[in-house]
Amino acid sequence: MKEDMSIFFNTDEHAVTVDYYPQGGEPVFGLTVILDEGDGNEFSRAGDIVSDYALIDINRHEVSEPDAGDEIHICQDVWIITGFAGADQNIVSLTAEKRRRPSYA
Repeated sequence: MKEDMSIFFNTDEHAVTVDYYPQGGEPVFGLTVILDEGDGNEFSRAGDIVSDYALIDINRHEVSEPDAGDEIHICQDVWIITGFAGADQNIVSLTAEKRRRPSYA
C-alpha cells in the first residue's frame, strides 16, 4: 500500500511539496500533500483563481497526528489547519484557511 501512496502523492501529478509545522512539535520538511483550493470564497485577477480555504490531503504515515492550528507552508503561502474533513488508514483530509490573501501590487 505504501507504494500506492507514493504514486498518489507524486509531485509530477497533483501533489505539491510543503513544510509542515505542528504546534509544539518538530517540523516536517519536504512533505508532499494534495492541495484542493476548491470553490469557496475565491476571487480572481487576470484569470488566476485564489481561495482563502482549502482541503489538504496528507499521507498519514508522514504526519501521524495533525491538529488544528498547525501550519503548512507552500511557497509563500501559509495555511492554518482549521479542522478535519475525514480520514482513512492512509490519508488524513484537513480543512485549512490561508493566513492572508496575496497582494497584487
